[in-house]
Amino acid sequence: MSGKPYTDQQVEFIKSHCSKMTAAQLVDALNQKFNDTRTKKGLLSFMQSHGLHTVVPKPVRFEIFTDIQKSYMQEHGPYMSRKDLTEKLNAQFNINVSVQQVKSWCYTNKIKSPNGNGKFTTETSPRWAKGLSKSEFRSHYTNKSFSNLVSPMIKSNKKYKIGDEIIRHGIPYIVINNDFGHGIDARIKRKSIYVWERQYGEISSKSMIIHLDNDKMNCNIENLMCIPTKYRPWFMHNFWWNAPKEIKEVAVKWCELYYALNENNLDRKGADFNA
Repeated sequence: MSGKPYTDQQVEFIKSHCSKMTAAQLVDALNQKFNDTRTKKGLLSFMQSHGLHTVVPKPVRFEIFTDIQKSYMQEHGPYMSRKDLTEKLNAQFNINVSVQQVKSWCYTNKIKSPNGNGKFTTETSPRWAKGLSKSEFRSHYTNKSFSNLVSPMIKSNKKYKIGDEIIRHGIPYIVINNDFGHGIDARIKRKSIYVWERQYGEISSKSMIIHLDNDKMNCNIENLMCIPTKYRPWFMHNFWWNAPKEIKEVAVKWCELYYALNENNLDRKGADFNA
């Protein structure tokens, strides 16, 4: 039973090796030497209560760009939109990286964009109407000026038919209904989700769609994968979001194995407790 106290020999072994190994390596070595079945979680709990620490594994970063490509982005990034920079970069070096990959690298390396931080200012997006009710907002306009304000939006909304594709904030969407009363946002769905659900059915609120090649414009079903949202912290911590397709597929398998082993350990502990 793995919940029993550590022997004096095991404690000495932990103290002697914890500063040289990660927790995963240490628990494997401990179990092998003493023919035991300790868990990583139990080992970490014991070490924390005794003020001991293991080596923290360094996150694996995947280098997508060469040094020459990085220099190119540093030189031209401040003067181009990220879309233009991506097109120029792909053409210059005969590669096929996505806008999101270029945008992520530029953000991490603090390469400024021609439009600053990309956010609207109070001059370009006034806030005077914030908090007003519909009637209060309407009272600031004459019938003619209000018509001039909303007519283009209504016309633009109605020109889209079910099945049309539109691009919003660099992401493709599909028009899915004719509910004109609530603006275009109520009529559209992300293309990646739309494509997946047509093939496999509705996804749950605890799932999300990822693009294997990191290109959000590529919504071919072969490029999409539906994974639990609980994988998100692991992807962020290990820099897997922009990893190559092959690495990303392995990362998903790693997450599946991690949670399967956790559930198995919980089942074993429950059985031990009931016994």
